[in-house]
Amino acid sequence: MKNERIESLFLDQLSKLCATEDRFLLAVSGGLDSSVMAHLFDFHNLDFAIAHCNFQLRGTESDADEKWVKNLAENLNCPFFSVRFETQQYADEHKISIQLAARELRYEWLEKIRQEHDYQYIVTAHHLTDSVENVFMNITRGTGIRGLLGIPPIRGRIIRPLLFASRAVLEKFAEEQEIEYRLDASNAEEKYTRNKFRHRIMSELARINPAVEQNVGDMMERFRQMEAFLNFSIGKIAEEVVSQKGDDFIISKEKLSGFPGAEYFLFEWLRPFGFNGTQVVDLVQSIENQSGKLFVSEKFEIVSTAESFVLSRRKNIFYEELEIASPDDVIYFSNHIFKIEQMAGRPDNLESPRNVAFVDFEKLIFPLKIRGWRAGDKFQPLGLGGKKQKLQDFFSNNKLSVFEKRKVRILESAGDIVWIIGWRLDERFKITEKTKKTLKLIFESVNDSHLDE
Repeated sequence: MKNERIESLFLDQLSKLCATEDRFLLAVSGGLDSSVMAHLFDFHNLDFAIAHCNFQLRGTESDADEKWVKNLAENLNCPFFSVRFETQQYADEHKISIQLAARELRYEWLEKIRQEHDYQYIVTAHHLTDSVENVFMNITRGTGIRGLLGIPPIRGRIIRPLLFASRAVLEKFAEEQEIEYRLDASNAEEKYTRNKFRHRIMSELARINPAVEQNVGDMMERFRQMEAFLNFSIGKIAEEVVSQKGDDFIISKEKLSGFPGAEYFLFEWLRPFGFNGTQVVDLVQSIENQSGKLFVSEKFEIVSTAESFVLSRRKNIFYEELEIASPDDVIYFSNHIFKIEQMAGRPDNLESPRNVAFVDFEKLIFPLKIRGWRAGDKFQPLGLGGKKQKLQDFFSNNKLSVFEKRKVRILESAGDIVWIIGWRLDERFKITEKTKKTLKLIFESVNDSHLDE
């Protein structure tokens, strides 16, 4: 690549990403990459503003960067926006790395400025060297094809028009055009993973083959084309394998087994639903002779039946733990209400619907807790003379389906199970002739009294 072509290559790349008549918000740190980018936008008389984030991590150097970028904006006669972040404090509060904290703060603020001032795109100065480093870092962590694509040229309202040029090319261009920029001493510190790759691994690879960055860049382009082909193929397989019934998706095990790469298909097709690679491996292993197995992501669930995988959106799921401080508390949760009625003595009739139970007040220790059931939970089912039973065995004996088991709630007192809500009271808390005060426990839907709503 000849440096005299950078201006035209830059405009060609930008034109592929958006309309050059758009308005652009440039993220400028003051370093080589973003300073060259700002001058290229100015060279083509594009409509742009400069935005600078002061992360306050390098003391007076950070303040000097901010002042320098402000002067750059004045020299280029463009609008200037700046902000100061308490980055270290944000990282500590959110228990994340400094790099991730800076990234989150930066992009949230840039998007805010973009919207408030009607810019169509945020522009960052990521270049080919950055993208190649990303690929090698992904390889060392373990990655699929997506990790070999490099930094995407466009993502939503963020564009990166410098990905065609390496850092060395930008350095030479800045030298020839006498473009000034700030040097960040932290870029030489090897406490950051990227800097270790840059100074140790990438420099050694470049010594072995000076064309390594361009070669990897060409490889990334081939992988992008391969990804497009794979996405097309996945769509075609889905047409054969997946059907829809109401809001549920039905994946036929028989048809899925007829295609090569079932695991890869499931991983890619299920990824937007929040399922991970480990779950997909288990799914594939359950294709034969395993029904009733449940797989859960944040918003969706998959049940393995004898013939298919059924993908559904999770509804009315109870996982939170709620505290009942006193008998006067009324608890609202997951479209349900839990309330208590206090009664003197013992009721004449202990028969009740599934969503109601009577317990001896003096046997309870407040606060009570409502929670989901856990593996290993045991209780003493009413009517079994105090014998202990695992909840899992109780569920099996009562032929509860996977979905019914997931909806089960537990009422607990001082670590002891009081009531499998809607199913069985514990023997230890039952009403006896000695009961002096009764609590009537009521659990019902906010719409009606059907327990399984």
